[in-house]
Amino acid sequence: MGGKIARAPEPAVRFLPSLGTRATDLAFSPDGRWLAAHGRTHRCIVYDLRAGELVHQLAHERQLWGAPTFSADSTRLLTSGLDGARLWELPDGRPLGAHAGTLVDATLVSDRIVAVHKDGTIETIALPDWRSLDRVATGVPSTCHTVSPDGRYVLVVGHQPVVALVWDVGERGELVRLDDDAIGWAAFGGPECRTLATIRSFVGHRPPHPLWLRELPKKKAVQRSRDTAYAAALAPDGSRYAYATGTHVAVCDAYGKELDQLEVGIACAALAFDRSGARLAAGSQNGGVALFNRRGT
Repeated sequence: MGGKIARAPEPAVRFLPSLGTRATDLAFSPDGRWLAAHGRTHRCIVYDLRAGELVHQLAHERQLWGAPTFSADSTRLLTSGLDGARLWELPDGRPLGAHAGTLVDATLVSDRIVAVHKDGTIETIALPDWRSLDRVATGVPSTCHTVSPDGRYVLVVGHQPVVALVWDVGERGELVRLDDDAIGWAAFGGPECRTLATIRSFVGHRPPHPLWLRELPKKKAVQRSRDTAYAAALAPDGSRYAYATGTHVAVCDAYGKELDQLEVGIACAALAFDRSGARLAAGSQNGGVALFNRRGT
């Protein structure tokens, strides 16, 4: 179902077959074997990075929305979108079950799924029976919702009402309301997922749109890029972050010191670190995916 990964002359970079559409969401498996990617179409691509092959095209009936997530043992992959959540077994790509709903994001945490519906409802779903454990209405229909990797927090951004807040799933209530209510992209990372990265929405707002980082539950954010950031990623351990300004990607340590400047070649639309923070995947506007290994191996 898809070809071999072509290797560039530089051994620290690999280029993967194109998605055929703008790459918007990327995710590494914890063991580093798999890379999942989609462009908010109806299919999620899975690459086997050890074998050097594209191995699966996992199909939904409606548009995918939100980043794919893997189980801790890298044997299951969760995808979600406007037709609900679906769980897949790896390495064979066999479907393990599904949950209906109009979802804008979801994450897999051990034996449960934390999902966000388009109307702003946050639902916790038990596995393997797909039983709904909890549903709570935030009262904020979605313009941007992001679930933290540990399922503890959800960033809720809406325009009716105009609000941006971080929801504590366990406490079933607000952790903090943010000053910026025009967030278009966000991600959680760092220890206990308390680092929140945001980029201001491009719709209806003049540039620049820099990257901002804040440590929860603080409201105040620190600007971490001078120019507009078109994509960004946080290392899981909080040791570094990356952001794309056109065809270049800057990799910085937690204090903002630049460690690397990477050339993607085409405007970057998505970034993701692996668990170690040593590998970085970059998805481009034309669907290409580049894999950078900062250790050069």
